[in-house]
Amino acid sequence: MEKIKKRITNLKVAGKLKVYRMTVLVMTLFLVLVALISTLVIRLNIEKITEVWSPSLEYLQDLETMTAKYRIKQYQHLVESDAAVMNSCEEEIQKLESQIEDTGAKLDAIISADSKAQKGRDDYDVANAAWEKYRAASDEILQLSREGKQQEASKLMTGEVYEEYKAFAEKLTTLCEKF
Repeated sequence: MEKIKKRITNLKVAGKLKVYRMTVLVMTLFLVLVALISTLVIRLNIEKITEVWSPSLEYLQDLETMTAKYRIKQYQHLVESDAAVMNSCEEEIQKLESQIEDTGAKLDAIISADSKAQKGRDDYDVANAAWEKYRAASDEILQLSREGKQQEASKLMTGEVYEEYKAFAEKLTTLCEKF
């Protein structure tokens, strides 16, 4: 370091300016290089967010919304006595089931395709199993409701079937937090 200081002090003004100019140029190039690398890293992260995490969160929120609507339609079916309204509720429930399956398939594709999203695979599988149990019980609830056995259907819907729904909703929330 002392040798460098001695050489700089022995240089004439023009030489000192050249040394300072070169130092500034090297530092500028270094900073530009760091900025470019940082920009590339940010770009990769943004691509990952737009391709994986953002759609995943959107699908999870859609699933939460659709399953809540599904449950509301079940309650509406329970309290209705008009066959036409009951049929309308059943049609809506069928549409929601189809939408839930489609959204679940899209989410499954994202989870399967991304290695980091694989961390949520276990929770997703548990949520799926809970939904399938809930959906199977839903058929029984609707059948009881159609037969005029609202009391039994209501007990079933607010008992163990509700626990399956809660398990499903909790796992979706856990997945949202992981994503």
